[in-house]
Amino acid sequence: MGKLNWTAWPGIEDFSETMDRLVDELRARGESRSRAEVCLWQPPLDAVETATELILTLDIPGVPLENVGVELRDRELVIFGERRFERDARGAVYHTLERAYGPFARRFELPFPVEAGAIRAELKDGLLTLAVPKRPATGGPRRIIIDSD
Repeated sequence: MGKLNWTAWPGIEDFSETMDRLVDELRARGESRSRAEVCLWQPPLDAVETATELILTLDIPGVPLENVGVELRDRELVIFGERRFERDARGAVYHTLERAYGPFARRFELPFPVEAGAIRAELKDGLLTLAVPKRPATGGPRRIIIDSD
């Protein structure tokens, strides 16, 4: 039996064109979604709440800083980006492709008000870590004076 040299490249290139067309159609209908928001995969996320902040950690190895974005929309934190597949130009035959490629996005509804200007983000060793400080309470108990006639 002969060797089958199967390649996924024609399908992947067609899929990329399909994604571009889908984003163009969404824009034509007036929906404000970028290509990064039309996600193909979601990186794993850990969320840990302390007394003062929420710490989010995402696994995004192989994604350079310039391909990652973070936005705060009201109380929703949106993390998006793209891991591009670098095709080997030497004619290699891929037998297994298990890692996710293409646009990704994670949305996280914040369970408390936050200090938007104090959010810190760091990308190191394939881990994106966000520290989202809680907004301090606006005062303690307050006595309410009751008027009488």
